[in-house]
Amino acid sequence: MAEVENITAKVYSSHIDELKTSLLKVERDNALIDDVLQEAFIKFYLNINRGKTIINSKGWIYRVAQNLLIDHFRQEKKRIDPIGVQCSEEKGAHGPEDCLRGIIANLSPKYKNAIYLTDIKGIPQTESAKRLRVSLSTFKSHVQRGRKLITQGYIECCDYSIDENGLLKRKSKDWKECKVCSKNI
Repeated sequence: MAEVENITAKVYSSHIDELKTSLLKVERDNALIDDVLQEAFIKFYLNINRGKTIINSKGWIYRVAQNLLIDHFRQEKKRIDPIGVQCSEEKGAHGPEDCLRGIIANLSPKYKNAIYLTDIKGIPQTESAKRLRVSLSTFKSHVQRGRKLITQGYIECCDYSIDENGLLKRKSKDWKECKVCSKNI
């Protein structure tokens, strides 16, 4: 057992900095990379302890760390939920945030995720594209299309119109009259 610990410690001290630098190019969250590398080294230790021969330890750990990072992104993609938009609590009140909640809830996941990451969480598009494992141009298209669908949703659901400055203008309306909002309240 002491031999396995020595091997793991030697591999760790030899490669940790290079592996971390490499993974930080993919994901800038330092704590996440530390967690991924810790898990990768635990897997390395357990495999060595079971008697598995690992010829290229650096490459093996890097591949395991990459796979763990991809698994993290996949899990994060499943958990994205923009329903954190707050609604009016006043009885009978119906503000734009109430409409937004219903409109976002009806977007397809690719547009919902894009809008949530960039416009609600404020994460840069380049980082968001990496998290969702899509190209930057595809992600930008999803954001742009999602914004257009939200604008269209305001027009169709809540009788908003676009004024001469290209901004949404609201006509007074009760939530019971909204086609989308009334379904989500």
